[in-house]
Amino acid sequence: MSPDLTPPEAFGRSLVSRFEDQVARVPERLALASARARLTYAELDQAANRLANELLARRGVRHEPVALLVGQSGGDGVVATLATLKADKFYVPLDPADPPERLRGLLADARPAALVTNSAHRALAARLAGAGIPVMDVDALHTRDDARPDLPIPSQRLAHVIYTSGSTGEPKGVLQNHRNALHYIRNHTNAYRITPEDRVTLLSSCAFLGAMRDTFMALLNGASVFPYDVRADGVEGMAEWLANSRITIYVSVATVFRRFARTLGSERFPDLRILNVGGEPLLAADVELYRRLTRPSCLFVNNFGTTETGTFALFSGDHTSALPEGIVPAGYALEGCEVQLLDDSGQPVEGSGPGEIALTSRFLPLGYWRRAALTRAAYRPAAGRRNVRTYHTGDQGRRLADGGLVVLGRADRQIKVGGQRVELGEVEAALRQLPDVREAAAIASDLGPGDRRVVAYVVPVSSARPTAHGVRQAVAALLPGPAIPWRIVLLDALPLTSSGKVDRNALLELGRDRLAFTVAFVPPRLPMEVAVAALWQEVLGLGEIGVHDNFFELGGESLQATQIMSRVRHATGVELPLTHFFEAPTVAELSARIESARRAADI
Repeated sequence: MSPDLTPPEAFGRSLVSRFEDQVARVPERLALASARARLTYAELDQAANRLANELLARRGVRHEPVALLVGQSGGDGVVATLATLKADKFYVPLDPADPPERLRGLLADARPAALVTNSAHRALAARLAGAGIPVMDVDALHTRDDARPDLPIPSQRLAHVIYTSGSTGEPKGVLQNHRNALHYIRNHTNAYRITPEDRVTLLSSCAFLGAMRDTFMALLNGASVFPYDVRADGVEGMAEWLANSRITIYVSVATVFRRFARTLGSERFPDLRILNVGGEPLLAADVELYRRLTRPSCLFVNNFGTTETGTFALFSGDHTSALPEGIVPAGYALEGCEVQLLDDSGQPVEGSGPGEIALTSRFLPLGYWRRAALTRAAYRPAAGRRNVRTYHTGDQGRRLADGGLVVLGRADRQIKVGGQRVELGEVEAALRQLPDVREAAAIASDLGPGDRRVVAYVVPVSSARPTAHGVRQAVAALLPGPAIPWRIVLLDALPLTSSGKVDRNALLELGRDRLAFTVAFVPPRLPMEVAVAALWQEVLGLGEIGVHDNFFELGGESLQATQIMSRVRHATGVELPLTHFFEAPTVAELSARIESARRAADI
């Protein structure tokens, strides 16, 4: 059956009516399959109706926010989403894996009329809600009424409030209505040419826009959605799950795909026809992984968007597609989306850019929940165009010769080091090129006023045993001087956000603590060790330093080593050649050489 290419008005009045169209067309077709349940369209409709009727019985016919705290693995998030919309309310999805402090903050901001949860998260919901928010457990409904509420839901009604991750500041709730959400789903329907035979993964946390997209691009087209909880069940079992579930459309962020790909041999997944890996900058190496793991008939898809915009650019290719300039483009503007590159004064950039990426559309989200001033500042009317607005993303981009969009990274990830501009994304890309490096992330570290440095976090390949100093030397051949990381930290794994992306805020917190993870920490004990460690702390701008920490792995350089040896000579009267520092680069070794020289000189 061919995909539905009709305009938003033909989708019906709401997401609900479009879903119910599919229930009427294919009631016995599989709608949802999880580890806990397999539901046909008719069964999913009935389950959502029961919860919707419970909501109406408790809250009445009021258009109000309902928070969802149900997790991913069992499919309860899909049921709760549909039920909230059927009751003519709008949903606020929360991730149970988020820190309680964040969840409390989101609830305080959203002010939901109810908090829907399930037995797995009932205790957490009760603690978060307190006495002010009624809690409803989908596993303990009072009603068995599975008749449709059959409420009129205009297309301009609010559908959801989805909060930003807060990675660039305080989390903000983004409002969207049914009409614009339908346009968003229509663009993906057309781009992927979805049919009722498709089987779509649901790997995103239910608290993110990606979960809404993956759920409805399946359910509004008679296809099947397959939730899988990556954090709970791990990537190791995904290959068997994909094969057994006969998944045809795989969607995840790049980090999840890379971790999944490392668990594979030469699998080809014969049912897979689309591999969508977006949400983060992609490398040519990601495309090579796709070519190794999939059949030639499978397409590779990259896309770009934000919570404030939804996806607005998309690139697709196959095993034979050439990558212009060796870059994976973010793609080309989808229907109803106009993408511009703007200079610092807000004017369009001539030629290939670079410039800030801005999206102009009549289908943008309505704005921020309860933040009218911020909405007016972020979503600006397009001059001379009624009901059309422009959103400035804060991301930098440029154009390829064929008009394709390349995302260069956030403007706030371009830093100045020694007066020269450094793009942290470029540092990460260079590190990932090294054969011993599996994953990499870079952040800016401020040592003092006007003294900003690059700190890189690296996960080695499992068979590699590199030193941080060795990685730094290797990447120095690929980067200009200011971009060479001042310090390399080796980690077993990069911390991830609940959306599966690298958690740079967590890296920043690591950066405020001890950074030498390559050896166990042993504090200085002898007087000379205490004195040498204190010198290192002062020169390197670090806190805690252990006796077995390597000076160069902590980011030390030859000039700083010279400073330390000069201070050692001034404090102890011992003069050691600089070569001793390279031969004995730990606090314990250098202290031992200083003491040996003192004894020899009888100082």
